[in-house]
Amino acid sequence: MMDQILADLIARTALGAGITLVLLICAFKGERL
Repeated sequence: MMDQILADLIARTALGAGITLVLLICAFKGERL
């Protein structure tokens, strides 16, 4: 049970980090263009 909660937390964190990274890259490219 605990492993499932931990896995879900890691997945959410990775997803959030990925979205943040994509937004930062888009903003950076937008400023450069």
